[in-house]
Amino acid sequence: KVHVYEKTVDIMIRGLFDAFYNATSNIDMALESKKEPIRKFAKFVAAHPEPDCPAAVKVTDFIAGMTDQFATDCFNDLYKN
Repeated sequence: KVHVYEKTVDIMIRGLFDAFYNATSNIDMALESKKEPIRKFAKFVAAHPEPDCPAAVKVTDFIAGMTDQFATDCFNDLYKN
């Protein structure tokens, strides 16, 4: 049962990372996204302007700050609706 949970979490984190990383290419457009998790990520990036910080680090920081429930809700909003 733990193995199934680990696989589920891995898929979820990879999916979140991909979606947020893609959003880093155009934060202004991400702020206007129809998907709420993308807008929240874009607001996070806009609130923490660090020009020397790689996009992957910004995405990782955002995901690392999520609760399990928030990450699950974001994943569902991005991929199940």
